[in-house]
Amino acid sequence: MQLGFHDVPGVKASAYGEAMYRRGRALVEAGIDLSHLVWDADDVLWDWALSGVRLMGGLPAALFGRLGHREWIAVRPGMLELLWGMRHAALELGRDPHVRIWTSGYPWRLWRILREIEGFDQLLGPPYALAADDAAQMRDHPRVFTRPDYVAIVTDLLDREVRDKRLASLPEPARSIILAQLEKPDDSGFKIPELALLFGKQAFAEARFLIDDARRNVEWFKAAGRSAVHVKSRPPRIIFGKVRNSAWSPARFLMQAGHGLTSAIADALAALAEHAAPTIAVARSEDQADASEKRVFAIDVPNDVLWREWISPMRRLRKAMRLVTA
Repeated sequence: MQLGFHDVPGVKASAYGEAMYRRGRALVEAGIDLSHLVWDADDVLWDWALSGVRLMGGLPAALFGRLGHREWIAVRPGMLELLWGMRHAALELGRDPHVRIWTSGYPWRLWRILREIEGFDQLLGPPYALAADDAAQMRDHPRVFTRPDYVAIVTDLLDREVRDKRLASLPEPARSIILAQLEKPDDSGFKIPELALLFGKQAFAEARFLIDDARRNVEWFKAAGRSAVHVKSRPPRIIFGKVRNSAWSPARFLMQAGHGLTSAIADALAALAEHAAPTIAVARSEDQADASEKRVFAIDVPNDVLWREWISPMRRLRKAMRLVTA
């Protein structure tokens, strides 16, 4: 059976969405498979924001280590349609139909967000299943790399004997880039496929393009011999611009932000496909009048999850760093 836009779950029909679906198909037909793409999550696949009012009101509790909070999320218009267009073309052509996500965030939060997005269990593929109410399925997912994964592999590599043995087989310049990162490894945004492969996540072996909003991340990816899309979104800031991803009215901000960025990402990927040499393309946020309406939803992050998956892993890495340099 021929798959089409009508088979995309959980999206409202729009001219922009249908155009992005066709763009997704065209990317695969041009030779860019989902297995070639590494997607950052926040400010790329979706926009997110904290409430400035809640943030200020929660300061007394934060002083005592109670950091649980609410976040507002909105998937970018056209993004799901783009991914489903790629998936449908991949299925018809017998190629890999699954999305790869690499985030410096933590697995519980990713799991919780994806549970709100109908059909993403199919995009990401097993063992993630929407019907299974268990965040553990995201922690060891073969096509997901998160902050705890980063901490685990980098902590292993701090041991000189382990490092020399495991990095010896890597090609240059990946080996040199990882060695340089190990000089100051407490930046979990570091992304090159070889790191995921060292951790045993072979699904990243064919990665050719990173889509990320952090300049340092896309530069690392390029230095490792691959290309990247630098996504220039406009996350909110409050208190004289000091507090990023926060807004006094987060839901209202998210409804108004980043409506045309999916098209810019598709343009950038199509342009990169024409370059043999590693290149960074820029995708800038622009308004798109015919974009479909966003759905904004909120998630509540429990305090114990934040400590277990966000704060404690980095503390363990920094402790390991101190022991190495002692």
